[in-house]
Amino acid sequence: MIIPSLAFAFYLVPGLRGAPVKLISAFAPPMPVEEREVFSDYEEGLLFAKQHNKPILLDFTGYGCVNCRKMEAYVISNDSVQARLKNYVLITLYVDDKLDKDADGESEGNENSRLQREVYGSNAQPYYIQLSPQGEIISEPYAFSVKVDDFLNWLKY
Repeated sequence: MIIPSLAFAFYLVPGLRGAPVKLISAFAPPMPVEEREVFSDYEEGLLFAKQHNKPILLDFTGYGCVNCRKMEAYVISNDSVQARLKNYVLITLYVDDKLDKDADGESEGNENSRLQREVYGSNAQPYYIQLSPQGEIISEPYAFSVKVDDFLNWLKY
């Protein structure tokens, strides 16, 4: 029992300095995968995309979403994917955010979840949608799959 424990501990050591530890990344909170602005407000992201005439990648995710962390660790963090994502305005909406409440006492997560259900017809995460700069859907949505080539083929820009 001690040898597997020590091996696991040694595996975790690089993670202390920020190196990816993909075997357990799905259970940790989300980590930033890039150094650029990601919008967390739907309307603000849409306005920015219109002003800059850029397509949108809408990402419905959750803090407690294991599959979302897997997508981030294996797909979204991939260099080829990151290069393609520079063409998009990224809007990441957490459906389980319970902290920020509006004047009516409703959390941002509830608003994001309602948007996903009512406008985009899904309640599963992760859920990716490509939108035109005007906010129109330009391809079928993309759900969970850790195949980088599938995600790259799905991206339009």
